Amino acid sequence: MRPGRKRSPPEIRRAHERSLSPVKRSDAALQVQQSFWTIIGSARAHDAAVRRLCGMSDSQLRALSEIAAHSGTTVDDQAAQRALHPTSTSDLVNALVVRKYVRRARDRADRRVFHLWPAAEGKRTLRRLPGPHAGLLSNALRHLDVDNLARLRETLAKLMSQMR
Repeated sequence: MRPGRKRSPPEIRRAHERSLSPVKRSDAALQVQQSFWTIIGSARAHDAAVRRLCGMSDSQLRALSEIAAHSGTTVDDQAAQRALHPTSTSDLVNALVVRKYVRRARDRADRRVFHLWPAAEGKRTLRRLPGPHAGLLSNALRHLDVDNLARLRETLAKLMSQMR
């Protein structure tokens, strides 16, 4: 490195990673793995608490909340907003329709498209439950600053590429 030149954060990180002994790397990997298990356990516990409180899953509550916030939205809009496959979103919405939390109507121009609105029972349920209804992980991610989100996204992308 040239004298007087400062290292960028990625260069510092790579230098630090190279300096980690195999034991420290193993400890760090175990700590990260433990963090993942804590996140998964927290999400499961939150889902169970939501089910006990209102009789629907955390995913269903989040979908209902988003439909209420964006009345007239479509299944495709919901899928894109939540980064889910349209079929998964359709199944989620169908469960809410069957339980009379959501009502849907076909688009007049394109009969394949359904628009979604919260039904009276859905509105009552949302008023009764404390917020936020976005889901535990989504809510936590919203509270991270942009730089931390970017680093997390980059690191998770690298992790996922190692798993493929």
